[in-house]
Amino acid sequence: MEICRLAPEIQIAALTACYETKTVESREEAGGYDYVADKARPARHVRYLQDWLMRNVHLNLQTAAFQLDDARLREDGLTCVACPQRTGRDRLLFADIKSGDTCLNPLCFQAKLGQFVQITKAEVEAKQSKPAALISSHYGSNTGIEETLGIDQYQVLEKKADRCEFAEKAVIADGTEVGKVKWICREADCKDHLGRVREPRQHSSNIHSGTTSPVERHERKQELFDLKVDEVVRKRVMGGAIKTFAWPLDRAHLNEAIKEFFRRIPSSDQQTICEVFGWSEQEKLRFDDDAVLKELARLDENQLAQFLMLCSFAHYGANRNQNRRVDQSAVVSLSEERKVNHALIDAEARAELCPKKYKDAHNAYFEAVRAGKTARSLWSTSNRKPHLTSVSVTNPPTLSSFPNKPKPKLKTPGRSVSGKEDIYGRALFNLQ
Repeated sequence: MEICRLAPEIQIAALTACYETKTVESREEAGGYDYVADKARPARHVRYLQDWLMRNVHLNLQTAAFQLDDARLREDGLTCVACPQRTGRDRLLFADIKSGDTCLNPLCFQAKLGQFVQITKAEVEAKQSKPAALISSHYGSNTGIEETLGIDQYQVLEKKADRCEFAEKAVIADGTEVGKVKWICREADCKDHLGRVREPRQHSSNIHSGTTSPVERHERKQELFDLKVDEVVRKRVMGGAIKTFAWPLDRAHLNEAIKEFFRRIPSSDQQTICEVFGWSEQEKLRFDDDAVLKELARLDENQLAQFLMLCSFAHYGANRNQNRRVDQSAVVSLSEERKVNHALIDAEARAELCPKKYKDAHNAYFEAVRAGKTARSLWSTSNRKPHLTSVSVTNPPTLSSFPNKPKPKLKTPGRSVSGKEDIYGRALFNLQ
C-alpha cells in the first residue's frame, strides 16, 4: 500500500528500498558498479520503507520556494494545489500523513524548482537588460547546469554599500535559498572582493592524467612558455618607460598616477576619501575614471597634495562591519603628528551624537575640554591596546552621572551596565 500510492517513476526506487542492496557490474560504465536490490534475501520491515519515504519522498510544500498555484512550472500547467500527488488532495488515501501540503513526487518537485530558477533568471534579465548568473551554494556546481558558478567563484554582497563596479544580480540555483536573487561579484581582479582573497588552489589538470592528446600537450607547453615571456617583457617595457619621466611631472601624468592610486583603494576607504574631501558624487567617482580625472584637474597643487596624503591614511581606524570597535591608535598618532586636537574632536562628536537626555552633560564635558583641560585618549600610541588612565579631576559623563534615573536595561542577556563605562560602553578617560 505504501508503494502503490506513489507516482510510477518513484515506485521502482521505493521497491529497491525494501531490500538489502548488493553491488553488481555496471552496464553503462566500464569498470563501474551499481547498487541493486538483493531479492534473494528477505525483505526489510515496513518501517525501513517508511523511514526512506520520510527522508527521500515526503517533501514539505509549505517551505517550497515557488507558489503552489503557479501554472508556469509544468508544460501541462498542473499546479501543486490540483496535483493528485499532494496529500491534501485525497485525505482518505493519505490519512496517515498529517500534513496536507506534502508532495509525494520528488522528481516533479525538483523539476519545478529548476523551472522556477529559470523563470526567476529570465525576470531578472528582463529588468536589467543583460544576462544574469546562476550561483551554487557548493564548491563546484551540482545543479547539472554548466554555467552555474561554484561558491568559490563569486562573493555575495549583502549590503548596498558593498556593491562594487562589477556587482551584478544572480539567482541561487540550489540549497535552502534556491530561487532567491542576490547581488554578487565574480570579478577575479576586484580590489574589494575576490581580488583581495588568496587565489584558490588549482586542481590538477588532465594533462597529468594522460587523457590529453599530443597536440593539446604541445599547445599547453607553448602557453606556459608564452606566460614566462609575457612576464619578462612587461617588466622590461615598464623599465624603459619610467626612464622617459622626470620630476616635476606634467600635471596630466600626475593626475593619471593619482587616479590609478585612488582606483585601487577599497571602496569603503574611497567613500571616506570622498566624504572628507567634500566630493558629493561618491558612487560615480568610485567607478568612473573620467569623473575622477575631471575632479583632480580642478584641484590646485596644495589640494592635490592633500588628496594624495588623504589616500595614504584613509584606512586608519576604518570599521567596515560597524559591529565592534577597532583600534584607533593610528588616528591618534596622526592627530599628534599633524597637531590636530583629537580629544576636542572626540568630545565634540560625543556631544553631537549622544541621546537627548544626556545632551547637557556631554555639552558640559565638551566645553570643559574646549576651555583648555586636556583628556588623555583611550588609545595609547605606545601600546596598541586600549588602557584606562588614572587621572582624577573631571570625568566624562557616564550613566552614574544620573543617580535619579534608573540605569537602562541592556537587551543582551547576562550583561550588566557598569559605572566604569560611558553610555557607549567606552571605558572612562579623565580630564587633567
